[in-house]
Amino acid sequence: MTDPNMADVKEIATYSERFQKALSTTNRKITAAIAKQLPDGLTGPQCYILKLIDEEKRMTASLLAEHMEVKPSAVTVMIDRLVQNGFVARTPDEFDRRVIQLQLTDKGKLAIDNVRHEFHTILSLLIHELDSDDRECFIRSFESIAQATSKLT
Repeated sequence: MTDPNMADVKEIATYSERFQKALSTTNRKITAAIAKQLPDGLTGPQCYILKLIDEEKRMTASLLAEHMEVKPSAVTVMIDRLVQNGFVARTPDEFDRRVIQLQLTDKGKLAIDNVRHEFHTILSLLIHELDSDDRECFIRSFESIAQATSKLT
């Protein structure tokens, strides 16, 4: 007879693989759907930069790189492109003119608002596919997984 613990491990591994596949597929398809709606040739990574700057309202390239867990040189080209296309402005810090702050322009704010709206629209359509009992169970379960991720760091 099989050890029950081994059966549990195999079952969890199966759930893990299924979850990973479903999450990956969902993320890839949502990202592709949103990419089709991006204005002026914005890329996914550029939208992520806009989102981070919007959340902070103003930030330096170094802080942006820290949030993205990359070296500052890795974000310079993307920032240059966002500035060139009018989504981000570089402004001197009001207290230390040696420091350059990044902030969204009106065009950048509009772009990230549109991306957020599109993202929520897509998620709403997908969640609507579940019946009301399944919606609550799904969201509660996913919130539990999200909360458990705090144990990873």
